[in-house]
Formats: sequence, structure tokens, C-alpha cells
Amino acid sequence: MKKSMDSLNHLIPREILIKSYTKSYKEEEIIMRYTDRFIGYIIEGWAAGVRYEGEEEMFCSLLLKPGDFIGLGNYYLDRTSNWEILAVSENVKVIIFPERVVSLELLKDYNISNFIHRQVIVNTHRVLTGYYIFARGGAKAFLAYLMIINSEEGIVYFRKYSDIMKIMGISESMLYRITKEFISKKLIIKGRKHLHILNREALIDCYREYIYSSLDRI
Repeated sequence: MKKSMDSLNHLIPREILIKSYTKSYKEEEIIMRYTDRFIGYIIEGWAAGVRYEGEEEMFCSLLLKPGDFIGLGNYYLDRTSNWEILAVSENVKVIIFPERVVSLELLKDYNISNFIHRQVIVNTHRVLTGYYIFARGGAKAFLAYLMIINSEEGIVYFRKYSDIMKIMGISESMLYRITKEFISKKLIIKGRKHLHILNREALIDCYREYIYSSLDRI
């Protein structure tokens, strides 16, 4: 949390920051509904973009972690977006910038606006790269890529492991078959609520040949 707060304090002037407030969320609590127009900054925990098709949850392939801004899409799309933000770790803390602060101050500052927009561009690029890898390299390459881009200090958090199946659009049996292969090769260890990456380079090797620009070589 200290690292993400230091970054925020460096980016945002105190006169804007004092108009924000911190809110805590528990696992599976909705952080942001599609009708909300605030912008948030995650300082602790993990979250995910989720939308619903009938009763079915659909997850974005990129998890949101400390240091990520959330809500820019909802703000610009003005209640026409169908994405919500869901807490996926036990505790999530978010600094909330109310709509009035966003419109009158936060996005009026060039440095802040530029930083947030660049972050959105990078994250969108990563999401699209994942599906490109899936199309060229298949489910194994895609799962390895998801583990890498969603890891923080070698740990990947998840609410339910079946959520990954929903992200990838594959069967449960295929997800567990690939996971068992990664475990048997000592690439990962699977816990109840997280994956621990043991061999980052070997996971990257699973999709390296399918990435299409140097920007993706993470």
C-alpha cells in the first residue's frame, strides 16, 4: 500500500487529494457500478472488471491491482457502459475522487490526465495482446500470459479459479489439464485463492513466439 500511496502523492497535488476519500470493500463487493461516475485509485487488494449476460458473469482478462485507476470508461461513456468493478481479494481499499472533483480538477490537470489515459492505453493493449496470443498459440499460451500480466511479486490472486475459465472461454477440464501440466513442470503452485509463480521465464516461453511487438515483452 505504501508504494501505491507514494505514487499517488507524487502524481496528484495535495489540494486535489484532500477532496478524495478512502473506502474499503470486502471480497465480492461491488466497488463501482456501471452508473457510477467517480474515478478510483486502488491502494490495496485486487479487483476485476465484470459484466453480465443474463445470469452469466463475464470477466475482463486483466485484473486491477494497487496503483491502477478505475472508472475512466464509465466516466466518459456516461452510464452506457455495462462493466462493473468487483473486489476479488479479501480486502480492497480504494481512494475515491467524486465526479465533481474529476470533471473540474482531476482531468483538467494535464499531467494527471495524461498519466491516467496512458495507463488505460497500456492495459487495453495488454488485454488485446492476450486474445491475439490465444488466437495464435491456443489456451496454454493464453493462460501463461494471463498469469504473467496478472501477477504481483510472483503471486496471482483470484476469487474462484473457475473465473479464469470464464475469462478464457474454455472448458473446466481444459483449464485444469493445463494447470496440472504447469504444476507438474514446477512452473506454478496453486493455492486456495492464489497462484504462486515459480518459473517466470518458463511461463513467458509458453507464449513468447506469439507476441507481436516489443511492447508485449514483459
